[in-house]
Amino acid sequence: MVRLNALLFVVISLLASACAEAATAPVPGNEEAGAGWRAGASLNHARAEIAAAELDGRLYVAGGFDADGRPQRSVEVYDPTAGSWSVFAPLPIALDHFGMAALDGRIWVAGGNQGRAGAGSALFVLDPTSNHWERRAELPLRRAAHALVSLSGRLYVIGGTGDEPEVMLAYDPALDRWERRASLPAPREHLAAVAAADRIYVIGGRWAGR
Repeated sequence: MVRLNALLFVVISLLASACAEAATAPVPGNEEAGAGWRAGASLNHARAEIAAAELDGRLYVAGGFDADGRPQRSVEVYDPTAGSWSVFAPLPIALDHFGMAALDGRIWVAGGNQGRAGAGSALFVLDPTSNHWERRAELPLRRAAHALVSLSGRLYVIGGTGDEPEVMLAYDPALDRWERRASLPAPREHLAAVAAADRIYVIGGRWAGR
């Protein structure tokens, strides 16, 4: 059994003062005033290989697997002002190693491992107002351990494992349709990606153990 951590840490110098006030005691070795990390309220369920996204000032955390390696459906939402977590509607299926992003006032979840079935192609969207998940058009290629990024009204699936992992996929929510886009120079999984200045930056990752 693997011991997992449910702690939340916040960077005081980068987050709003309300979040700083909600944080608890300083992490040992980082007691300097106004800088460093502080421990926040822990998740209700410890897990690893989760996904997270920010929407309207709240943090959404979903899925992952527990200490016994079982994929989870749990969805929790952190309110920095209150410094507490609330439980939202669970994922329609248990997932780990999936992508998660905010777009058009909603939370989107794409791909991910579905237990022993491996990489999947499901796309789900959560409406935070109704607290209801809806299934959308499946990815044309199965993916897990990838990155999901929102940019200019579209979602982008980048890298990962599965089918043709070097191919980038773009999703248009208005049309509920996927398209293939420019491939990565080389396949990568367990990578990071972020949108900035109308571009997507892909960082790190690995392939074939390298």
